[in-house]
Amino acid sequence: MTNQPKILDARRLIWDYEYYAAKLLHIKDQNQQLIPLDFWSPQNKFHQVVEDARKKGKLQRFIILKARREGMSTYCEGRLFWCSHMNAYTDAAIIAHEKESGQKIFNMCKVFFDYLPKQFQPLVRFASKNELAFENPDPKTRSTNPGLRSSLTVLTAGKKDVARGAGYHNLHCSEVSSWSNPEDVIPALMPTVPKTLDSMVFFESTAKGVGNYFHSEWLAAKEGVSNFIPFFLAWYDLPEYTRQFNHGKERAAFIESLNDEEKELSSVYRLTPEQLYWRRTTIADLRADVELFRQEYPANDEEAFVVSGAPLFDRRKLRMMMLKCKPPKWRGSIDHKGPTSNDQGAFRIWKHPEANGIYVMGIDVSAGGRYDPRTGKTKGDFSCIEVWKKLPIPLTAEQVAEWHGYVDPFNFAEIIESIGRLYNDALASVEVEGYGMATLQELQAHYWNIYRQERVDTYDGSFTNKLGWQTNLRSKKALISFGTHCVSDMSIIVHSEDLVREFITFVQDDSGGGSAAGTGYDDRVMAALIGLYTMYRHVIEEPADSHMFQTRKSPISSNAHMVDREFAQILEYGHDDSYEDHWLNY
Repeated sequence: MTNQPKILDARRLIWDYEYYAAKLLHIKDQNQQLIPLDFWSPQNKFHQVVEDARKKGKLQRFIILKARREGMSTYCEGRLFWCSHMNAYTDAAIIAHEKESGQKIFNMCKVFFDYLPKQFQPLVRFASKNELAFENPDPKTRSTNPGLRSSLTVLTAGKKDVARGAGYHNLHCSEVSSWSNPEDVIPALMPTVPKTLDSMVFFESTAKGVGNYFHSEWLAAKEGVSNFIPFFLAWYDLPEYTRQFNHGKERAAFIESLNDEEKELSSVYRLTPEQLYWRRTTIADLRADVELFRQEYPANDEEAFVVSGAPLFDRRKLRMMMLKCKPPKWRGSIDHKGPTSNDQGAFRIWKHPEANGIYVMGIDVSAGGRYDPRTGKTKGDFSCIEVWKKLPIPLTAEQVAEWHGYVDPFNFAEIIESIGRLYNDALASVEVEGYGMATLQELQAHYWNIYRQERVDTYDGSFTNKLGWQTNLRSKKALISFGTHCVSDMSIIVHSEDLVREFITFVQDDSGGGSAAGTGYDDRVMAALIGLYTMYRHVIEEPADSHMFQTRKSPISSNAHMVDREFAQILEYGHDDSYEDHWLNY
């Protein structure tokens, strides 16, 4: 029986990448054998995402968080090759993080070209070490028969001139988290890519720590504040990651032996016993190192971003909290006129205020951010308000609302006041370090229920109290210690994924305190800890028929203090120095 030549649908090759890849492209497998580029499960899932975006008329911008051996780079290289091969005047660039990786990528593209059927090979002007130019090599006939005049170039991100003269229709940035200067290169590249439905941009990388450029872009895509569509595959999305039982009794015994984490995973991700069985046996192969399993086989993007440094909070408990997080019931902005709904607003509410609820606001203040004209983005630290509702023992508190964004310190006071009044005149605990004093001074002119930090002078035994929370190494350790207790005992209910994420990436620093890993943020964590510790030390249950807050008796103060809200407002708090000296307001 003789081999018949392939009969291909030439028109379909132009518009159907999956068909084109299977019929024309070849790759080397693990045994160095050439095989057709037939999409396997991960590639097919991503292909559906790309095609869905194209059909809906969305910009073709994708950010891919890779795990082990998913074939995402191969998919992207093949797609860019297809676009340049099937379309005239279409230039593509692939930017690798290092020269060696760039060479491997270019060799893949050379294999694509070298094994094209003869009838589909375009004219090639040159095929150098890093570029394929689909153009007539003969200058005498080039004007009448130019060829495609398309190209595919492989570059290295570390070169200073990588973005010089750029003007590509399609772009693939590979292993972005390993680039030395993505914040300089990518903003220079992106404006050169046309914002048309025919152009494509892929950011692809494994996760390497938090707070870097790729991590920031990933979070922006997840939050829907960029043009990029995020794509991530968990280990359980891959059909081969299952293990069959020998018989029904073995399966039943395994189900009976599930631990709390496995039960939670089964419930949240709808995992089968066979998937959990594969997970358990794989962890055993890794010497029972669950953290290593999460790194190599992440169940979600949070697990993929491995955090360096000594964690200060129990990450296993935090991951359990993350599984229970949920979107806010309401999102928008707030000022003295009240809340205004807005899908991109800085203020998020999970639980609306209750008539008898006792609330505390932990507040972290920053300068307000600065606009970067190169990237079109605002940079700098965020200001944050975390609103906690006191819960009965043995629980501590529940997060009910969060404000997180850029605002100058004076206008921040209006936001604090507005949220405080919304939540039953919540106790406001404002960090006074840095720009916090400016916010505090503006706030005290309009709001009565402001926390005072108490202390005893160790030298002369004198008692002092000052408005706001002062963070130093000693007080920060107290915050962290109490936060560690709350997380370990699971005594707090957290609804914000962003807050849990910051807890996970909060690590011990050189001073013995704590801060965000890498170039990440910890404003949510600090606001949350200030609010929790303030509530624990200074707020007790108020009687159901009372309109007064009472502080917990402090071991360094002579007695507890009770202040009537209406009386405090009559005194016009903030304008009478004697009131500031003699009344403690909570």
